[in-house]
Formats: sequence, C-alpha cells, structure tokens
Amino acid sequence: MGLLTKVLRKFDRKTCHFFQNKKCALNKRNCIGCHSFIKQIDGITENKDYLTYITARNTAGRAYNIAFISLILSILTLAIKIFEMLTKPTN
Repeated sequence: MGLLTKVLRKFDRKTCHFFQNKKCALNKRNCIGCHSFIKQIDGITENKDYLTYITARNTAGRAYNIAFISLILSILTLAIKIFEMLTKPTN
C-alpha cells in the first residue's frame, strides 16, 4: 500500500493554483491527474486570468493535435499515390 500512495503522490495536484481552501475551484472531484493543473504565475492574481490561460493552452493543444493528424494523413496519402504510380502497369 505504501508504494501505491507514493505513486499517487506523484500525480497529486494539490499544489495547483485552483486548489484553494482544501477544494478545487474548478469543481473537480479530485486533484490527482487533473489536466487543468497550473502553478501560480507571478503577476496574475485573479482566477479569471488563470482560466483564460488554461483555455488558450487547451485550444493550442487541440490545434496542434489536429495539425499533426493532418500531416500524418497527407504523408500517408502521398505514399499511397507514389506506390500506385510505381506499380501501375505500362502499355
């Protein structure tokens, strides 16, 4: 049981800025593995600014994932087209 507690402590997000007054300000049930984990940033004092930061980070992550998937699909399409051209029988 000690090993499990030690591993879970690694993913515990109780150092997150949103963990205030022993509960999450984002209404998450637990802080273990929270995808909205954010450390306190110097100069930002309001939760509204932190939410804007997290929203922008999540949007940028989604855009990156979509661009990466599009790149993979275009490379596969190019490879299939080249394979078709090389194996096409000539008359």
